[in-house]
Parts: sequence; structure tokens; C-alpha cells
Amino acid sequence: MSPEEPRARRKIPLFKLALAAAVVAVVAFLVLRGVNYKDLGEHGFSYIRAAGPWVFFSAAAILPAFSAPLSAFSLTAGEAFGRQMTMPGVIAAMMAAISPDTPCTRCSRA
Repeated sequence: MSPEEPRARRKIPLFKLALAAAVVAVVAFLVLRGVNYKDLGEHGFSYIRAAGPWVFFSAAAILPAFSAPLSAFSLTAGEAFGRQMTMPGVIAAMMAAISPDTPCTRCSRA
């Protein structure tokens, strides 16, 4: 590299830093307010249960194509629908929701 060439500057990921700061601020606010996390989690699961398994597993099949993390669906499926569908039923429904996404991920890596 010659001395006349300007040095390449690294971009600072301002958006990611701002997003992380916002998440930390919201979590700190909730901790300082004394939010009951068990009630908050149960309230979230009641929304998921009210929507029903068809909506949940359809979203688990479609949303990963738009970069939604599949782990969010995998980890909550048993808790939300274990009593209604039994665990083998939940596992079968989750596998059916995942199977259409598998060929797409293999093609996109090539």
C-alpha cells in the first residue's frame, strides 16, 4: 500500500449498537419497575394458546423463510400445546412445519 492511498475506515455498526442499547434500556426499566416475569410469560402463552395450533405451526412453517428464528417456535411449542396435542403430537407437528424449510436452506448455502 502506497503512502498516498487513504486508509480504509471501518464502519461502526450504529444501528446494531442503538438496538442493543434500546433492549438493555427496556430490560433495565422492567427490572426497576419490579415486573412479575411469571405473569408476563403466562400472559404471552395465553395469547399463543388462544390463537391455536394451526396458526402457531403455520407461522413456524412460513416465518423462518423471512429470517425469523425457528428456535422461538421450537422452544415454545411443547409448553403451549403439550396438554392439548400431547408431546408426540407437538413433535410431529413441529417436524411437519420444519420439513418444507429444509430444502430451501440447503439451496441457499450452495
